[in-house]
Amino acid sequence: MRKRTSPSTLAAVAASAALVLTGCTGGADDDAATPVAEATPTPDAVETPEVVAVSLEECVVGTWLIPEAELVRFYGTLSGQIDEVEIAPYGTVELTLADDGASSYDSDYGFDLLIEAGSTSMEPRVVVTGTISGAWSVSDDDRILLETDDSSLVVDVTVDGQPMDLGDMTNQFLEHTPLDSSAGAVTCTEDTMVVPYETTGDPIDLTWERISG
Repeated sequence: MRKRTSPSTLAAVAASAALVLTGCTGGADDDAATPVAEATPTPDAVETPEVVAVSLEECVVGTWLIPEAELVRFYGTLSGQIDEVEIAPYGTVELTLADDGASSYDSDYGFDLLIEAGSTSMEPRVVVTGTISGAWSVSDDDRILLETDDSSLVVDVTVDGQPMDLGDMTNQFLEHTPLDSSAGAVTCTEDTMVVPYETTGDPIDLTWERISG
């Protein structure tokens, strides 16, 4: 005799089957739910570095190079102020201003001269090498002051390959060189130092390039 299933039992079985077919998750309506967008992280604020004021005395500490182009400009100005002499410089000069107050110049430069006196002319070649050491300081009006303690500077003059002593003339050139105290206020940046130097006329500003420090 076949056992009858009650209507309530059939309803329960049908309900269970429906849950299985929909994945037991509540049906298709859940799949169509709108996804929640993730919050976009806010980037960290960029901090502006604090600008620290540097004094001239702190800024000029380091090793500086005066390039050949600046030597050409300096001696070009100087030769224009000396009658009957043309100057063609070459080479470089290094200046070190240490934080303990010591200073040193390393010279490896020179100039070719054309000297004309009436119908006579000659073309000496002057080579300046060696080191000048001493001390440096900054004045109240922002000039760099140099004191020489020791000098191994050597000035060689030749004409047609033969040594010659031009005496006062070479001394005159060396009195006006980028090896002196500044003639006016010095300005300094991270990369350059502008120094006024005396000539036989108005001072001329020369730009040194920082190579270390």
